[in-house]
Amino acid sequence: MYDRIDRLGGTVYQHGSFNDRIYVMKTTLDDCLELLPYLEKLAGKRGYGKVIAKCPAACRDAFETWGAVCEARIPDYHGNGQGALFMARYFDERRAIERHPDDVAKNLAIARAKADEEPSRQGVDWDREATPADKADVNEMGEVYQLVFQTYPFPIHDPVYLRQAMQDDVLFFKLTSEGRIGALASAEVEAAESAVEMTDFATLPAYRGRGAAQSLLSAMENAMCARGVRTAFTIARAYSAGMNVTFAKHGYAFAGTLTMNTNIGGKIESMNVWSKALAAGG
Repeated sequence: MYDRIDRLGGTVYQHGSFNDRIYVMKTTLDDCLELLPYLEKLAGKRGYGKVIAKCPAACRDAFETWGAVCEARIPDYHGNGQGALFMARYFDERRAIERHPDDVAKNLAIARAKADEEPSRQGVDWDREATPADKADVNEMGEVYQLVFQTYPFPIHDPVYLRQAMQDDVLFFKLTSEGRIGALASAEVEAAESAVEMTDFATLPAYRGRGAAQSLLSAMENAMCARGVRTAFTIARAYSAGMNVTFAKHGYAFAGTLTMNTNIGGKIESMNVWSKALAAGG
């Protein structure tokens, strides 16, 4: 059911019918000459509606010549001032049309208006501040993700997947109430770029309204600063104001919208990219 992850040289990409796309998660300028015709052939063969690639800014000319457009940019993702771009090419013209433009604009306006507000404080009902999760938690974590998300682009409800992610330098953080996990998030470290994706936020309905996402994000930022990670970013649902507000309040800058990009919450949705330069060292 879920899309598969494959490699071509130094490129790592996910593809499949679940998200109806190819997502290039990592590539280099040296790979572009071989990569782009390969992506076009694969998209045509499988009938994918979209290719979205996170690539060095130096790849922009090659992707634009290929027919792609830039949908978002993360400054200094690769260091030395070189950003990362999200380059998109649509093989289904209908996929390029935003279905809910008013909602996207409204939620972005709400997030920007609240950017100067103080982040919400941790609710008194949590056992303690957010702490790292470990492999002993994966079964309960899977249950939480299963309850929160009708669909998700990766199988985070699967304890086997969660255990493997932890081995691959993904740090999960949790908030508990009476010893039970009520909220989760993860910091997916990309060590070679000194960057981290803040992702996989989930709060059970009974625990919402207690500042869970704010507490989790603060804990993850502190952990990443202690590791000397330079840049943080997230890909948040454009149709929901909540997570966009969370990142705006924490000083993240809006970086662009990925149109009709991800199967989450039971349908293909657009996603907003936000980024922040971390103060390495805490």
